Amino acid sequence: MRYLSLLVHCIARQPATVTIAVLLALAFATPLALDCVLWGESIVAANAQNAYTTLKAAEDAGAYDSAPDYIRTENGRDLKLLRGVVDAKDPHTFWAAVAKQSKAELDEIQEGTLQGDALNTEAEYRRAVIMSMEKNPRTINYVGDLPPAQYLPAAIASLPSVAWLLPSLVVGVGLCRITSPQRLLGARTIPATRRVPTVCVAASISCVAILVVAFLPGMVLSGLRNGFTSSGLPVVFIKNGSVVVASSGQALSSFLALVVLENVFVSCAIVCLGQLTGGAAAGGVVGVALCLLPLSDSYLSPSSPLSPLLKWLPTSYFDASRLMGFAGAFGVDICEGISLDTATGCIVLLSWTACFILLTLVVGFALSRYHAARRQRRGQTCPSTSRI
Repeated sequence: MRYLSLLVHCIARQPATVTIAVLLALAFATPLALDCVLWGESIVAANAQNAYTTLKAAEDAGAYDSAPDYIRTENGRDLKLLRGVVDAKDPHTFWAAVAKQSKAELDEIQEGTLQGDALNTEAEYRRAVIMSMEKNPRTINYVGDLPPAQYLPAAIASLPSVAWLLPSLVVGVGLCRITSPQRLLGARTIPATRRVPTVCVAASISCVAILVVAFLPGMVLSGLRNGFTSSGLPVVFIKNGSVVVASSGQALSSFLALVVLENVFVSCAIVCLGQLTGGAAAGGVVGVALCLLPLSDSYLSPSSPLSPLLKWLPTSYFDASRLMGFAGAFGVDICEGISLDTATGCIVLLSWTACFILLTLVVGFALSRYHAARRQRRGQTCPSTSRI
């Protein structure tokens, strides 16, 4: 425990650790000040107004005068439903009207009488139904309007995924330097079976501490601004060709678990390489490569050469917004063609972390035996050296 506390204390005092924690805290709180748009009431109302204006103008111009009766009947019904959305006076009435209008539109798309995106329309319908069931739904149009439990996933998704891996790079490289053989805390007097797991635990604790510092100010400000227990928007999103409805708790736990475990994995990978090489260079290069690999547009593509293995690679789970939606997410398929889920991601990340630690112990033991054998052979061939 003494060794662990010393490692964590040294990492906490490093300027890079403090800097990255402050920068992430500022970035996490940025959506409170900026107008980061959600799929909320204002966008839905604007789309309904545009659709109503276009359809009404076409009807007034006589575009449907020669159309069959059933088309004119459907147009009249659509105008009435859209007018109900446009003229809604309060959020409850608005979402109830949106539910009726989107349900009618979805039926027409499924019947083949209307061209449109069935999944997007279904997502809007299910979101509107949930909102219309609330007695006094809040008007939420921006990420900064969300309560804390929904703000965290949306704010995480608003930044590039690599930003949330920076703690693992800073902590991993820092611990490699602190525990190098030339430093006091890196002296090889502590057995590897104790030293390697302890350094990995120190890396994990440090990453979690940085993330807590990054998340806490924004969460508190969101709660003070919007209420800690107030209602938000339903978590409805499209994933791999299906509309998914999740609770706020599921979205929150998924984003938190993946962000924490991906940092634990990368930091432990860097630390393990540092224990084998005795420096920070190799671990730092591998850590950066791991963080940048999923940024490629083709990485999660079904046509990627890695597609059969993607489910079992830890890098596939570095972007939580590709596995779980958040409140007010736009109707885009977040994981088209690839079957990934949070539970599998957690298991994969933990398994790879354990494998890195175990492999480091095995390779380290083999290297130590090899060097010991070399020293013994040199002693046998050089008697004068063995007497010193």
